[in-house]
Amino acid sequence: DSSLHEIRDRHSRYLHRIARAGGAVINTTCLYIGGCPLDRHFRNMHSGEEAYELYANGEPTGFKVSLGDALVNREWDVITFQQASFKSFDYETYQPYLDEVADYARTLCPKAKFIIHQTWPDADTSPRLEGFGFQNNGEMFKALEAAYERQPRLLGRRISSGTAS
Repeated sequence: DSSLHEIRDRHSRYLHRIARAGGAVINTTCLYIGGCPLDRHFRNMHSGEEAYELYANGEPTGFKVSLGDALVNREWDVITFQQASFKSFDYETYQPYLDEVADYARTLCPKAKFIIHQTWPDADTSPRLEGFGFQNNGEMFKALEAAYERQPRLLGRRISSGTAS
């Protein structure tokens, strides 16, 4: 979906630009597969498939990379993990995948800090809400919060973008 690409690109590009405007020099990298759940990251980890579109500072590079190659490409300061939004309210979809992928990243990047990026609920107008079993986005938000609260503390921190309004 090109609109999702545009949103993702703008967010990554904005983060880089905001930091630069504040006098900080940062580099952001995004390994992208649209709507990719943790279980697929887990399978990609084991297969070594070059399945990810590589974005640098919000810009497409035109390269496809494997998870392992991207992790050993440089010494990372921070690595974030995110469950696909369509599974993020269901804790059972996180494990054992999140722990395994985080352990893999920790082995390859022992100095990096690990953060989980919380997704946000669908809008009340979204036709997906009913399919997920929710009457409104407030119900989905409560389920998201419960799932993220159960995550192991091995990741250390959470980006609670799901609470932004």
